[in-house]
Amino acid sequence: MSADHMRCPVRLAGLTILAVILLGCSVDRYPLPSVAGVAETGFGAGDSSYLILNRQIELPAGAEPADLFIDDDGHVYVAESGSGRISVWDQALTELDTPGLEGFQLPGVKSVAVGPEQLLFAVAGDSSLWALNLQAGRETLTWGLRRAYGVNQRTGAADTLEADELAAAIADRSLRDWEFSWVDSLDLQSAELQAQLQPRVIWTGSASTRLDGVAKGRAGKREVFLANNNVSGGNRINRLRLQPTAVLFTANPDVPVVYLYDVQAGSLEVVAYSGTGVGTVDQVLSLDADAAGSLYLTQAAPREGYWKAQRLTVEEFAGLDYWSFDFSLQGRSLMAPGQFQEARDMAYTATGLFVLDRRAATGAGADTTDTHRVQVFKRSGDFLLPLGARKVQVTPEEKVWVYDQFEDPRAVAVYGNRSERAGNEDEIVFVADGDRIKLFMLSVSTDALPAQ
Repeated sequence: MSADHMRCPVRLAGLTILAVILLGCSVDRYPLPSVAGVAETGFGAGDSSYLILNRQIELPAGAEPADLFIDDDGHVYVAESGSGRISVWDQALTELDTPGLEGFQLPGVKSVAVGPEQLLFAVAGDSSLWALNLQAGRETLTWGLRRAYGVNQRTGAADTLEADELAAAIADRSLRDWEFSWVDSLDLQSAELQAQLQPRVIWTGSASTRLDGVAKGRAGKREVFLANNNVSGGNRINRLRLQPTAVLFTANPDVPVVYLYDVQAGSLEVVAYSGTGVGTVDQVLSLDADAAGSLYLTQAAPREGYWKAQRLTVEEFAGLDYWSFDFSLQGRSLMAPGQFQEARDMAYTATGLFVLDRRAATGAGADTTDTHRVQVFKRSGDFLLPLGARKVQVTPEEKVWVYDQFEDPRAVAVYGNRSERAGNEDEIVFVADGDRIKLFMLSVSTDALPAQ
C-alpha cells in the first residue's frame, strides 16, 4: 500500500454528511435589463426590428472575439481570438474575476463552452482542446480521494471503488451503503492537484485534426462535442467522453463535491460524417448542443454551393446514441438554398433559432453596403424576423429599413427562454461585432418587417 493510502475507518453513511452531499446547488440569478433603460440611438422602439441595449461594451482593441457562450447562470464567456484570452462577464456586461482564467493566454482561441458541473472547454488556435474545472477553482477544498476500499453493508460485497464509481454512488445516493476501511487520498497541496486546477490540454487529436468549434455535453452526461474539419478530408463532428479521476470535497454546503476529469480512453466517436446533402457535414464553423443532445451547427458547404444551418437530433437504441438530421426542417426556410450568405454561428432557445448571417457587399451594381444580420427562425425552421435593421427617415413621409447595426459580426448567443432554465422567458441576444459585444431584445414594433 502506497504512502498516499490513509488507513482509517471511514463511513460516509452518516445522515449529516449524506445530507450535505445530496443538497441541491444554488444558482446565481441576474435580472434582465429593463426596456426603460434602452439606448435607442436616435430611433424609436417602433422603428427597429430589435432594440440595442445601453450595455454595449468595447473590448480592448484587437480582441477579435470569435465565439460567445452563455451558461445557465447567465455568465457570458467570450473567446477573444486576437488577444488570446477568455473573458467572463455578467448580464450587465461587467467583467468577472474567474479563478484559473486571470492572466491565462490561449493564442488564437476559437471556441468556448461550459458544460455540466462547470467544466469549461476551449479550442486553441493550434486545434488543441483545453479544459478547466471552474467549480474546483472557486471552492475551498477540504479533502480529495482517487479510490476507496470497503464493504457494501447492504450486499456484503467488498470492493474498491474508483473515482468514477464513487461519483456514480454519490449521484444515485448509494454511497450510504458503504463502509470504507481505507482511501487513496489526494494531497491538496500537491503539484499534481494544482496542475489539474489550471487550464490544461486534455486532447490533441492527430496531425490532420483541425478543431473549429466545441459544444457542451447533455445534461447529466460527461461528454463534449467537437467540430473537426480534418485537413486531410473527412470533416466530421466528434464526441469525447470524460470520466472522473478524483473526488474533491469542499467547504461549501451548496457545492459539497466536485470532480477532476480526464478523457475516457477510446471514447472518441464520430457523430456526423462528411458528405453532401441533408444529415451530412462539410465545413462546420459553429456548434452548440442543448440539454437533450440536439446539435445546432452552421457550415460552409462548397460542394453544394451554399451555406447551411442544421439541427441534428439524438435517439438511444440498445444503449447507444445515434444522431441524425432533423427531417422536420426539410422544406422550411431555414434549409432553403441561398437563405444565408455566410451562416457563421447559431444559437437556440426553447422557441427559436438564431443564425448569424454575414452579408458583405459584393461591390457589383448597387450592392455596395454590407447588410449583416441575425436571422431569427421558429423552432420549426420557419423564418420569423431579422435582427440588425433599423428604419431611417429619408423624407418627411418615408422611412426605409437599413441594415447598419453590425460592422463585423462573428458570433451570437442568447440568454433566456432556454429549455434547461425555467422561469425566464425573455430573450437577450448577444452579438460579438468587431471588438464590441452588443445586446438586443425583441422589439414591440408592429411595423412591417424589413425585406430579406
